[in-house]
Amino acid sequence: MPIRAHCTICSDFFDNERDVAAVPCGHTFHQACLLQWFDTAPSRTCPQCRNQVSKRHIINKLFFDVTLEEQAAPDAETLQPLLNLKVVLMSRTFSMWLFPEQEEGEFWGVTPQAFPNGVLCVVFQNELDKVKAQLSLKEKEKRECQAVVDGLRDTLDVRNATIESLQKMLGETEMLCSSLKKQMKFLEQQQEDNRSSKEEARRLRNKLRTMERIELLLQSQRPEVEEMIREMGVGQAAVEQLAIYCVSLKKEYENLKEARKISGEMTEKLKKELFSVNNELQKTTSELEKTKEELKSSQKDLKNADKEILSLKKKIDILQDTLKVPSVTRETLSRLVFESPCPVELQHPKLHRPAHSNEINLDATYDVDTPEHQPCAAPLGPAKRQKLDKKPPPVVNLAKKVLKETVENGADDLEDDALKGLLPAFIRNSVL
Repeated sequence: MPIRAHCTICSDFFDNERDVAAVPCGHTFHQACLLQWFDTAPSRTCPQCRNQVSKRHIINKLFFDVTLEEQAAPDAETLQPLLNLKVVLMSRTFSMWLFPEQEEGEFWGVTPQAFPNGVLCVVFQNELDKVKAQLSLKEKEKRECQAVVDGLRDTLDVRNATIESLQKMLGETEMLCSSLKKQMKFLEQQQEDNRSSKEEARRLRNKLRTMERIELLLQSQRPEVEEMIREMGVGQAAVEQLAIYCVSLKKEYENLKEARKISGEMTEKLKKELFSVNNELQKTTSELEKTKEELKSSQKDLKNADKEILSLKKKIDILQDTLKVPSVTRETLSRLVFESPCPVELQHPKLHRPAHSNEINLDATYDVDTPEHQPCAAPLGPAKRQKLDKKPPPVVNLAKKVLKETVENGADDLEDDALKGLLPAFIRNSVL
């Protein structure tokens, strides 16, 4: 229930919900309003009388005792003025609806003296002021809350933007860390390789130094070796080094003995191979000479065969000219020629190149198919006498022609020998 006093700073009535403070001059205010006044005012003075005030002399909280009349429930006499007020308000509202041209002050010009109990009007006014104060407080709280919400939203937006930027930075940092890890791993591998290379180089330098000394022992003279041994000094390390040199020299000596043995065996083997190769060379040379002689004789035989072929071709041409005689004599000669044991259709054997090589086998022979003799069946009737042509062709001119061509080709045979070589005996007798 509100107290019948109000704060001059915020114009709200005092109630039991907010603390009330007092200054030394006796004026009372809300504690929060007074502290805010001191914080915002240029000087610390009383808001009402403007006297100088210090925070140490402020009474921060006042306590009020509420009477029993104010705590008791309202009775019928207390509620009657409220009912009258409600009726008046309803009538005034109805009048404003009926007469809108009237001014607002004429309808609401109600004073506390219009009610039978003026104290109750003050109570109602306090209640209304309290509701207004609570409403203004709630609106103020709402504005503050809205400001807080807006601030929180702005803060949230800023935080979201910050989170996005941080996430982006985190992704970039993770990528950078990943690349750095890969580089670190690569550098560690390179460092390990470098360490192993250094160890290998150190080992090889020691080995090279040892090999140089061993080479010096192998190639130098005795004074130089003695000088090197003196430079090594005495001690366990020198003894171990000399032992290593001795073992190396012994091993080198054994290797040289083995290499000499292998070289001797290889020399004997190569000598035997050289002897066999020389024998093969002599044999091949003799075979080559023999083959050359055979080739010369074969070429000579080939030339003779070519000459004989040319001679036979000429004889065949003469024989073909002879076969050109007309009538029965020509048929008889043709029959005699084709029934003779000569090759079929006067095909002469020729030297052909093999199908799969360029060499000619001079020892090859040719089998010529000769047609079998078919005996003629005896005619049933009496045989007719064959009549010769009335004018047989002159044969003497043919013989002279043969002799003339033989003389032109450089033949030394006589006329009878030419005819004997050209024609068989029975043909030559029949022609002559």
